[in-house]
Amino acid sequence: TQSTWGSQEFQMEEKKVAKAPEEVKSEKPEEKSEKEKQTDRLKEAFDALDPDKTGSIDLEDLRYLLRFFGHMATSEEIQGILSELHLDEDAVCISWEKLDEYFKRQKEIRKKQDDEDTLLAYVAMGGGVGGTGKVERATLERVILKDFELTIDIKSMINDIDDNGNGEIEYEEFQKLLGTQQHIHSRIIFLLLFICILLLYQK
Repeated sequence: TQSTWGSQEFQMEEKKVAKAPEEVKSEKPEEKSEKEKQTDRLKEAFDALDPDKTGSIDLEDLRYLLRFFGHMATSEEIQGILSELHLDEDAVCISWEKLDEYFKRQKEIRKKQDDEDTLLAYVAMGGGVGGTGKVERATLERVILKDFELTIDIKSMINDIDDNGNGEIEYEEFQKLLGTQQHIHSRIIFLLLFICILLLYQK
């Protein structure tokens, strides 16, 4: 009996080992968020400018790094970054930790501004103050298709975010419509709604 049990136990272990590679294959790494991808790209660019791995880059490299990500920083702006991070104005280098801290702050500021802008656009389209109320689908379609005569497929975009399909867009749905920063149509709609806001304020 002992021998049979030992043999069965060994066979069970073999089956576990045989299944192990399949189990490993089925496990997919979690996809990184856009925010994490941006941080990775920034760190890669920083490391490329720091070949000696000192953990810091000089201010000229900082200017180049910002230009690489689309911002032509002036000397005054560089000094503003140093001041915001409580670094001495005579500093000649900036560490990765400080730079990462700066970019995180900027993202928080931009997110707050985007939230405020989205709320203004929501109210301009008929929504309530503070994100209450609703925006009529017909209002958005009229502004985009008739008032501005654009060929954007706004109907499909609204279908994608109108979860209950009642033709009334609540604030969370409105955020989804304007929140896809990479979607060129979302950005066009966002700008057009701000034109509407300006026109309302001029009346």
